Amino acid sequence: EAASGGWDSERKRCYLPRVVRCDESPLERAVREQSESRERALEGNESLRRSRGIVHTPAPLARFMCRHVDELLKTRLGLRHGLADPRLTIVDPGCGTGAFFSAALDLIATRASRPRGLIGLDIDGDALNAADEALGRVAFGLGVPLIFDARNTLESLELPAPPGNERGRDMDVVCV
Repeated sequence: EAASGGWDSERKRCYLPRVVRCDESPLERAVREQSESRERALEGNESLRRSRGIVHTPAPLARFMCRHVDELLKTRLGLRHGLADPRLTIVDPGCGTGAFFSAALDLIATRASRPRGLIGLDIDGDALNAADEALGRVAFGLGVPLIFDARNTLESLELPAPPGNERGRDMDVVCV
C-alpha cells in the first residue's frame, strides 16, 4: 500500500492511507481511525460492502465540500453564519463513520453561532456507532445536537426532529 492511499485494482476499490497527516484535525483523525477499523472488520466481505454501499470519504474531500457549501450558504442564500446558522439542520443521508460531520464540526467550532443540529443517517448501524464514538463528545461540547438513525435512505428520508423543533417549527435542511 502506498502511504497516501489509492486504488486497489485487484479488489476494485479505494483504500485509506494508514498514516497521520500533518493537516489532519483531531476529529478527522478519530473518524479516520474508525474508518480504518471498519475496513479491517470488513476485509474479505465484499458482498456486505456492496449491499450497504460502504465507501469511506477522505477527510480532504469532506473538508472541501463543507467549506464550499458553507460559502454557498453565505453568498448565494444570504445565511451569514453558513453551516453554523441557527436555522439549519445539517443532514448526511449516507453518514457512515462521519467524515462530513467531522469537517462540519471543525468549521462550526470556529464560529460563534451553532446550527440547529446534525442528523446522520445510514443503513449501517455499526458505522453510525463508530461515528458517534468519534464525534459525540465534541458535538456535545460545542452544544450541537447530534442524532444518528440507522435506516435505508433510499427508501425514506423522513427526518427526526432535532431538539428545539418538537412543535413542528420550520426547519431549513442542508444535505451533504
